Amino acid sequence: MTQGFYEQLGVPADADAPTLRKAYHRQVARLTKRTRQLREQGGDTTQLELARQQLEEAWEVLSVPARRQRYDVMLGFLEGEVPGDLDAAALWGRVGSDLVPPALAAATRLLAKVTSLKVQPVGEPDAAPAPTPARPAPIDFTPTAVPADTAFSEAITEAPPDVAAAPPPIVLPRPRPVVQVAENPSLKVVEGSPRASSVIVLPADTPRQKTLTPAEVSALVDMHGYSGRLLQAVREAKGVTLPEVADATRISLRYLQAIESDAHERLPSATFVRGYVKEIARMLKLDEEAVVAGYMRRLSGT
Repeated sequence: MTQGFYEQLGVPADADAPTLRKAYHRQVARLTKRTRQLREQGGDTTQLELARQQLEEAWEVLSVPARRQRYDVMLGFLEGEVPGDLDAAALWGRVGSDLVPPALAAATRLLAKVTSLKVQPVGEPDAAPAPTPARPAPIDFTPTAVPADTAFSEAITEAPPDVAAAPPPIVLPRPRPVVQVAENPSLKVVEGSPRASSVIVLPADTPRQKTLTPAEVSALVDMHGYSGRLLQAVREAKGVTLPEVADATRISLRYLQAIESDAHERLPSATFVRGYVKEIARMLKLDEEAVVAGYMRRLSGT
């Protein structure tokens, strides 16, 4: 069976960019050395060359953040994070925001809102398909019989009366687009450059959090330890909802609920849990290393 991209590089799924780069160069050096030795011995290097091609493919995907994000979504689907009984619309609603680049989704939503173009917003599962424009009715054209010779020459040289008398077209000033951000809370508007657009639409920021003093955080740690209950207590104290954490970290709600309730039997492998807890701690502005180390000790039962 073909290994996954992370397995080919020999790194966990939450590895950072420098770790990925080092692993890639290490695997390239290993395959190059084995290929050279096998050629010197007169052996067949077909399998090693195939492994090198698979390694290059893994690096091309994992070294680009957007492509790596889509690959992680696919892994989550294969591991059962997205139920297989969803229909196409529901499945797109679950993973569409990860598969569609945010800039493309924002651009299509902006065009659909501020222009009259029939644009179907990208990344929205409930968006109805753009209607097919109706064809204009055919013009009933009946040629007029023109007498021969002189009459025909005069008919083609004289301009029609209605065309000659038509007034010049009225040029109206182009209206400025009006962006109503209240109807789409996933976007925000900032002032743009005078040379370009007057507004720039960007994805919304991470939800605002109340600031906790070090003493308040220390008291919560003393009360709950480095557990899921600590993460829940800090989140509630900062006024952040669980769906907001899911939107900011791209972690499913069922895994977030399992982490906060310390339901370890409902969590995936330890590698994924480590990455999830690290993302949650980073969002809540906690000590990532301490939270991850403490939670993983509880997970392993040590």
